[in-house]
Order: sequence, then structure tokens, then C-alpha cells
Amino acid sequence: MATLGSLLESSPDCGVCRKYQNTRPEVPPLAERLLDKMIQRCKVMVPKEEHARCENPPGNTVRDAMNALHEMMVSQVTALSIDGTCSKHGWYLICNQKTLSGTKNVIYRLSSANDGSDSQILSVWSEKW
Repeated sequence: MATLGSLLESSPDCGVCRKYQNTRPEVPPLAERLLDKMIQRCKVMVPKEEHARCENPPGNTVRDAMNALHEMMVSQVTALSIDGTCSKHGWYLICNQKTLSGTKNVIYRLSSANDGSDSQILSVWSEKW
């Protein structure tokens, strides 16, 4: 059974077909999409006056730029005070976090995202207050 798209494309004078073909968005290469995502994440983490550092990461390649962005984000995170410890056990991360009312013990589980990407999600699996 032919699809609507194949029927339209087989028609010699199909204005709808040409319109359909011209409206397909160009998808940027994967490396470019990953770099754009890293730039957006960097902007979330750095002060507003430092956004330019995220937009123009140093490096000659996408990999160099992504590594530079990663280092910027690590420096932002490590500048925060340490308020707990974590240890990794397979797919699980067990963390003891200091809170105003004492110590909170949390088990996080790493799982694949459901959006078809290669992203992973760290979610609370269990916690003890």
C-alpha cells in the first residue's frame, strides 16, 4: 500500500509535493546539537555576566569546545561548598547530604532517558530522613 508521501512524490506536477519537500527542517549534525546543548547548560550554571564565555568556548574542534565548557561547569560546581558525600554502587549512587535538620540519606538510580537520546537520568530511588 502506497503512502500519501509516495503518491504525492510520484505526481509530476504536484505543488503540494514541492511545498512538502521545502518545509522539511534541516537537522544540524549531532556534534553541533551536542555543543548547543552544552552551551545552554553552561549558561544555566554561570553568572549572567559570564555567558559570553559559554557562547565562545576555546578550541579548534567541537570536542575541544565541549571539553572547555565541561571544565567551566566543573569549576562552577566545585566552587560551591561541599555539604555531603556520595559513593557509586553499580547503577546506584548513595549520598549523605547535610540539611538544616540533620543528615539526609538518598539512593539515586541512573537510568536511560525515555526520549530516544543517549542521555541518562539520575532519579531519587529511595531516601531516609
